[in-house]
Amino acid sequence: YGIDPVDRGFGSPDLYGKPKYGGVDMIVHELCSAAALLFKQSSEGIPVAIVRGYKWRECECKLREAIPSINLIKAARLTARRTARILGIRKIIRNLLC
Repeated sequence: YGIDPVDRGFGSPDLYGKPKYGGVDMIVHELCSAAALLFKQSSEGIPVAIVRGYKWRECECKLREAIPSINLIKAARLTARRTARILGIRKIIRNLLC
């Protein structure tokens, strides 16, 4: 909480000194993914990860305010359609009922 979830960084130099164009970095997602690698899928221990060395910007905004173009319902529908197309509706229903 309190970390700006998106790093736009448009035009800032990358690792090789070239300006960054296009796309955004979902910082919060990347930090959570790194923590998930450490936690693995076990239910043991304390579910807290301490991240050191990351220079973050403070933000008291909600995700919808940080990313105004996000449409969660549309994204959920698209994800459901593509998942159904790949896995098949029978397998999805079977996984939901188990």
